[in-house]
Amino acid sequence: MSVPAVVSELASVPVVVSVPAAPHEAAHEHADVRYVLATDRPDEATPENPAAELRWLTVPDAHALTGEENVRELIARVDTLFPNHAQY
Repeated sequence: MSVPAVVSELASVPVVVSVPAAPHEAAHEHADVRYVLATDRPDEATPENPAAELRWLTVPDAHALTGEENVRELIARVDTLFPNHAQY
């Protein structure tokens, strides 16, 4: 079976977030590794399950859809990783 390569770029973006102290936990940092997929053929990428929420977003759309600062930081980093992405 041939599987088409619809993902043209993949990036691993480490995100470190400061977590304030809580009653039972000292202040610390929380590190996430997040993966970002980019393609110039978004219509060819479909979810494994039709009920799964999957959609491709432009950088500005992704930024507009979140209020979480750590996710906004990820989006800003993605914007610099893919300088040739389609302009909004």
